[in-house]
Amino acid sequence: MAADKEKIIDHFIHDVSLGGEMPKSVFSFCKAHKLKEADFYEHFSNFKALEKAVWNDLFTAVAQIVENDEVFNEYNARERYLAYCFTLVEQLKKNLTFYRISANTNDLKEMLNSPGIKALRKSKSFFQNLVEFGIDNDQIKSPDILSGQLPKIFQMHVGFVIKYFLNDESEGFSQTDQAIEKSVKLLFDALENSLLGSVIDFSKFMGKSVLA
Repeated sequence: MAADKEKIIDHFIHDVSLGGEMPKSVFSFCKAHKLKEADFYEHFSNFKALEKAVWNDLFTAVAQIVENDEVFNEYNARERYLAYCFTLVEQLKKNLTFYRISANTNDLKEMLNSPGIKALRKSKSFFQNLVEFGIDNDQIKSPDILSGQLPKIFQMHVGFVIKYFLNDESEGFSQTDQAIEKSVKLLFDALENSLLGSVIDFSKFMGKSVLA
């Protein structure tokens, strides 16, 4: 069963990347890859559900790669989050054409409603653990009343990173690297020094950057 699911996902990523759009129908998709429609619907209700699964797998894989790194436990909160951002970019590169089509970063409304952004909103555990670790080690300073909102700020920043990277036209994506380093520095400088106003302003900036 798992193998069939992975085959469907792989075929879907390939077809979208090659054709530049979603397949015309589940029937035509299954026929092209000699699959039974029943097998497709056993795993996914439609292409949107399949598309969201690709993004869910991406965020799950990034967290697992970072957390399984032998040096992860030696990192402070800032280093852990930097590792997450750079690992995310490397994973996006593997199927960059697909993610650019799926995210549709040239259309504001489409991007906000894209399966990728919806999957990101539900990908919380890494960010919750990061905030708890940072607070416990005095690397993130926040009143209890606001600590529950901090994972959302990190999610907003990840959205900013995704949008920036998918639109980056610089050689070797060097501008993305700089954007990650500078924005993470600003974010943690504010978090480490209890500059809550700066954190809020920064989150608003990220929101505008993601929405722009």
